Amino acid sequence: METGSHLYPTDEPNFVTIQLFMMQSVDALIQLLDDPDEGVFSHIESVLRGYGTAVLPQLSAAQDGSRDKLLKHRISNLLKRIYQGEASQLLQDWVISDHRNLLKGAHLVSQIAAQDADYDKLSDRFNRLTRDVWIEFNENLTALEKVRVLNYILFDVHGFSVTQPPFHAPEEHCIHRTLKRKSGSPVVLSILYASLASKLGMPVHTISLPGQFILAYMDGESFIPTKTKSTDVLFYINVFHKGTVFSAREIKKYLRKMNVKPDPSHFYPGSNIQAIQQLLRSLEFSFETTGRQDEAMLVKNARENMLIPVPSGGMS
Repeated sequence: METGSHLYPTDEPNFVTIQLFMMQSVDALIQLLDDPDEGVFSHIESVLRGYGTAVLPQLSAAQDGSRDKLLKHRISNLLKRIYQGEASQLLQDWVISDHRNLLKGAHLVSQIAAQDADYDKLSDRFNRLTRDVWIEFNENLTALEKVRVLNYILFDVHGFSVTQPPFHAPEEHCIHRTLKRKSGSPVVLSILYASLASKLGMPVHTISLPGQFILAYMDGESFIPTKTKSTDVLFYINVFHKGTVFSAREIKKYLRKMNVKPDPSHFYPGSNIQAIQQLLRSLEFSFETTGRQDEAMLVKNARENMLIPVPSGGMS
């Protein structure tokens, strides 16, 4: 019997063949997602999650083409987990990068909370908002005058506002939805404010207080959190009250009211990493409060993974 090479190939399989085989395997696994045995389902789900974002097109196609409610529900949850896993990994990459852009960090938190977070749309809305403020600027404006212009454009012209307590809805902490709906939690709106200020060349940075989140306008273009001095802060900004400007005396009064011993961290800015960690804490609390414990744990893991040592050369 003739044994030609077309029956017994000796060459290594090429990339296209491997891809085709993987796609067929994924399709077969997807069809088993409706298995009533929870053990079988959990194993299949784990395998598919291991493929990461490579399986998203096939999962989406299977979801759209199925009428099986159980299968559609399980695929929907799996899609969310894959998006969240990718965002968590990107957040770790953001932490160890040389340039930790605050807006990008907040976007990655949005991706963990909701898979519909589109960075291009977010950037477009953000840039349009920045242009509206920039048009009103001139080189003779003082720091206080710049803040007044930013407050006017953000809160009066565009109508942005802080959602009212107790901030239990997870979407209140998503910056892409804040830009779209023009409202959000104090933390996410403060991060938006600081991002706009940074884009406009204003040295505004975040400060986390017990039960509060405020901003500091610095006397200089840059700072290192651990070396900031009292003279480096010109004034503070409270986004919760439409960008009201105040002094350190008000912070001391607030801390006394809260029965909290003053600490330097209450008066001087922290890093962008700390700001994003605070946003994750707020999101985690929202998931817990609304009974979504699995998602709360995922957010907690993402936050704790940010605690890895940061390379020297930047504290932003």
